[in-house]
This record gives sequence, structure tokens and C-alpha cells, in this order.
Amino acid sequence: MTPQQFTQKWQGSTLNERQSYQAHFADLCALVGEATPTPASADTYCFERGVAKTGSKHGWADVWKRGYFAIEYKAPDRNLDAALKQLMTYALALDNPPLLVVCDTQIIQVHTHFTNAPSEVHTIALADLGEPANLEKLRWLFTDPNKFHPQRTITQITEAAAGKFAQLAQSLNARGHAPQSVAHFLNQCLFCLFAEDAELLPGKLFERLLDKSQTDPAKLTSRLQELFNAMRKGGDFALED
Repeated sequence: MTPQQFTQKWQGSTLNERQSYQAHFADLCALVGEATPTPASADTYCFERGVAKTGSKHGWADVWKRGYFAIEYKAPDRNLDAALKQLMTYALALDNPPLLVVCDTQIIQVHTHFTNAPSEVHTIALADLGEPANLEKLRWLFTDPNKFHPQRTITQITEAAAGKFAQLAQSLNARGHAPQSVAHFLNQCLFCLFAEDAELLPGKLFERLLDKSQTDPAKLTSRLQELFNAMRKGGDFALED
């Protein structure tokens, strides 16, 4: 199957996941020259891998290949973030595959899931599927998942962030701010980063606040104080666009 044939077949599909996922995956296999799951490969490569969800009951991954990937399909325009969360409840029972893939036939998202490494997302839209780099990524799914491994580990990122916070603390102390006040401020910033990752602060709010105010220290100070007050006491906080 050529990329053009694949795109023509699936463009604008309205089939739900149960109607489409096996046919779509079979076409992906044909596109990159890989075999589809068979009864003989069921222990390592199969459709509908039954698992026990973390903290829940029984479920299944739509497609699974041991040591490579698990794939969760959804109908077009469904929430792929929700699909990823669902797939992550299966990850332990699936032997922690290094790649977690979600797909609605119009978009393929590959989320890396390596130990001691940050998660990265590789998105392949149906319209861009024929690009050489995207075809190569699809082949890596089946042949070499380590090609997706992030360049930096979580430990390296943590060490770099700690170094940046130490520099910031030294700079604030050098400007005459009390060490206790500096420590409290940095703790508030760290909590905002955590809250953003946990989606308690929606839409990358803290990151956008810093981006919009980085050239105006007075505005940054005012906006941070408003945000910290809203988080501490409750209430609304609106970031101007």
C-alpha cells in the first residue's frame, strides 16, 4: 500500500474504533511492510490484549507488541488525551511498552514511555503521513522503538533545573531579598510547575504567564502575585492574551 492509497482510504473516515481499528492497523502494516498479528503470535503481538487495569477491573489494549508498543484507537475527533490516560492504566500489565500510541485514524500520536526519561510526543497527521520522516517513524514502531528515546534523562533534566533554580536564588539574594522570602518564592514557582504538569493549572498557564511578562519585571511581579493569591485563597485568575 502506498501513502497516497492509505490517505485516500482513510481521509474523512467516520467509523468508530470498533469498526475501524483492525483494518486501519492492517493498512499501517501494509504501508511499512510489516506482518499483522496472527493467532500464532498472540503471546507477543496481538489485537485486543486483555489486561487488568491499574486500580480498576479488566480491559484491553487494541493492539500490542511486547517490548515495542501498545495502541489505543478512538473514533475521529474523540479526545486522544483521554485515550492516552486509558492506555496508561494498562501499561504495567502490558510489561511497560516503551511506546504508547493513540489514534483516531486521522491522527497518530506516539508517546514515549521509557524508564527515567521524559515523555515526548510525535504526532503524525493523515495528510502528512507520506513525508519520509513520518514513514520512518512508523517503521521504527515495529523495528526499533529505541529510535524514539529522548536524548536527555529525567535525572539530567532535574539536575539542570536545580542548577537554574540555584542561580536564580543566588541572583535574588544578591539583590537584597531575604533568604526566607527567596525560598518561599521558589517553592511557589515549583508548585506552579507541578500544578501545570498535573493540569491543575490549565492550558500551560504558568508558562504563558512567564512568556508574556518576561520583558516587563513589574508586570511579571504583579501577575505572579495575583496567581499565587488565587491559588492560596481561591478565586479567578485571567491571563490577558
